[in-house]
Amino acid sequence: MKPHHLLPVVVLALACAGVAPAATLRPSNVSMAVDCNFKLQVTPTLDGQTLQLESTEPIFSHPCSNNGIVLSNRGKGAADRTFTFDCLHLGTIRGSSRGKGLQIKGPGLVVMSCDVDGFSNGVVVSDDGAEVDDTIVQNSTRDGFSVKDPVNPNSDKFLGTSLFGNQSLNNRGFGFKMKGNGFDLEGGNFVSNLALGNHSGGFSVVGDGNVLSGNDAISNGGAGVMILGKSCCLPNSFDTARALNNAQAGIVYAGRDQGTTCSAAGCLPLGIDLSAQGAIFASGNASICPAGTTTAKPIPGQICIASKTCSTGELDKCL
Repeated sequence: MKPHHLLPVVVLALACAGVAPAATLRPSNVSMAVDCNFKLQVTPTLDGQTLQLESTEPIFSHPCSNNGIVLSNRGKGAADRTFTFDCLHLGTIRGSSRGKGLQIKGPGLVVMSCDVDGFSNGVVVSDDGAEVDDTIVQNSTRDGFSVKDPVNPNSDKFLGTSLFGNQSLNNRGFGFKMKGNGFDLEGGNFVSNLALGNHSGGFSVVGDGNVLSGNDAISNGGAGVMILGKSCCLPNSFDTARALNNAQAGIVYAGRDQGTTCSAAGCLPLGIDLSAQGAIFASGNASICPAGTTTAKPIPGQICIASKTCSTGELDKCL
């Protein structure tokens, strides 16, 4: 078993704030309290640990005036460390229409089963290599999930960012706003990522090499799903989704093509799979595709695509 000589420092800091320890680090069985503006830096001592919250956590008992929780894993050896933060759906982390509910900074960080309500941004991921599962964000004044992954997927340091089985509900911005490369945004074992009732739109994904499968966008104020890629060598992958009753187009997919999947209506961008009947399904959305896109299915405005053919020089760089 690893020594735990650094853990008392964390607990002591919390005790000085006058908060009784509640959450438990496992497998070390060290207790600590989690309240608003909770900050945790993953050290080598914390590598491989899971912090499991209790229903009696101070952070569940009152709204946060600014930020909720900040988890960081940075510095030397960060790529080799892991840490899990598990709320177990035992309470709600509430905000006051400002700050960030959960901030995730660095690789190897896993956030599970949390409920976040009423911050400026619900969950913010700002680095490569994190994972968020089974988490519900609602009533943010901006975006529900805001995720940036700046690392090139072709880099030896690339790890990828994953979101499985999350829900983003009634946020003023987008349900899921993603910018970067190599996102894995897929359905979990029992429920997909769901964007419901978000003012700006459901999913906004800008970048290349991202995987989107089994997600639902329902009754959002903008487009249900928007995916924009620019790479000829590393296209996005998009094979299943449902977009229902969104105020703008159901699905908008823009990318590049190799000039081999073209018809009189135009070319099909790389990465979108429309071959399986109903796998990408859209219904009840606005009937007009955005400027610069065309309708990919018979019903106008449901699935809209745009493509730019790759030059020979661009394709040669893919070899």
